[in-house]
This record gives sequence, C-alpha cells and structure tokens, in this order.
Amino acid sequence: DHSEIKEASRSNISELQAKALNRLKELEQLPDNWDEEGAAKIDQDIINHAVDIVYGCDDKVLSNWNIFPDTNGTLLFQKADNSAIASIGKGKYSFYGRKTAKENAPVDISTIISDLSAE
Repeated sequence: DHSEIKEASRSNISELQAKALNRLKELEQLPDNWDEEGAAKIDQDIINHAVDIVYGCDDKVLSNWNIFPDTNGTLLFQKADNSAIASIGKGKYSFYGRKTAKENAPVDISTIISDLSAE
C-alpha cells in the first residue's frame, strides 16, 4: 500500500521533498532479491518512517542527503560528501560519521540525528 507516499505527494511540499518522496516510491517497489544476491525487500514500516523523516527535513538538509536501499531491507541516507550514513530501520537508527578531506574534526553525530529526526 502506497497511501502514505501518495498522500505526501498531494501535500504542499518543496521540490526536494517531492524528489525524495519519489525516490522512496521507487525503492518501495523493489522486490525481494532486487540485487539478485538475496537482498530483502524494504519493509513498508521503514518506507513510512523515511517519509516522516523527509517531511521533517527542510531543503537545506535534504540537499545534502541521498537515499539508497540496503541489502538487509533497510534504507540508507548518505551525505552527498560521503561523510556520514544513517541506516533507517523499523524502530531503530544507526549512524556512521567520518572525517572529511575538508575538515579535521569528526562529523558531529548529534547534528545528523537532529537533521534526520527533526519534527
């Protein structure tokens, strides 16, 4: 059932939010074994959770993140500069941040958490 994403597409949303929601629609269609190596289908609860994240992010935040499927059936929000990845599961998040070439300090994980879980 795609009702949550369809409903989102009719709302007053930004172009970047619409783009992210369209990406989630694409990922929602992936079947089991989408990579031909046993990858799990993305669970609908995870898609719905990601929709909530997209709604909670403004364009400044969304412009820095790309959305990818993971073979374990979760979604990955990856920063465009590859400095951080957030794995979105049914009820859990995991975050990974690393130093970038431009910065000599590690990524502030609290910023990533607030970016992705803004209400």
